[in-house]
Amino acid sequence: MAVTEKTIKVLWARARNRCAYPSCTVAATNELTDAQTGETFYTPGLEQAHIRSKSEDGPRYDPNYPTVKLDSYENLILLCGAHHTPVVDAEEGRAYTSKQLEKMKRDHEANHDRLEDLEETVSLYLGEQYTVDDKVLHAQLTDRIGCQDDPSFMAFGTDDRPGRAAISPRDFARFGLLYLRGGKWKDGRLLRPDLARMAVTSPVPNSIPRAGDQAAEMIPGQRSIGSRRLPAELAGEKQRV
Repeated sequence: MAVTEKTIKVLWARARNRCAYPSCTVAATNELTDAQTGETFYTPGLEQAHIRSKSEDGPRYDPNYPTVKLDSYENLILLCGAHHTPVVDAEEGRAYTSKQLEKMKRDHEANHDRLEDLEETVSLYLGEQYTVDDKVLHAQLTDRIGCQDDPSFMAFGTDDRPGRAAISPRDFARFGLLYLRGGKWKDGRLLRPDLARMAVTSPVPNSIPRAGDQAAEMIPGQRSIGSRRLPAELAGEKQRV
């Protein structure tokens, strides 16, 4: 009797193609480079191990365990090379009991089940928050300032980083005009004055050191991200030199 293809698929799928050993992050394949040709090739990074050995002199052999279940999903665990060897070795394998390996496998699968549930929940939440461009972004802001190129909160699609804004240069220029007007558009106010002011001034306190000392003429009196001094001060120094 041997491990069937169906059992292998179930085992690898339930393990999410990851080593079941706690805190191990080894994936299903290793990416290597041929030293002669420089070409990339792949080798398996995981192996199936029997929780209860099929041979009498193997680790965790159990004469009372049904023979028909020895190659079943229930008696297999997926491990990387580093963790597979000590588990299946006749001598080192004595350090692991069947119950320990079953719990290791069970915990690994349960953790990934929880991660998938969490990712699904977050995706649904973000969908509620950010896929309603027509009801939120357009109706409350971009339509009111006359945007023409269908701005969206789904720059990379609904399944990839929802909430990232996509907007054309000419529509983005309308936001600049909105900020310069202090958040007002025509006869109405779309943004609070303090929020509009923050958009055109540095939100970083002057007490925080900047990374460099490069002048950047953007808006009068505004410091660039890389400078601790005002552009006008630097310009004055150059003139004196």
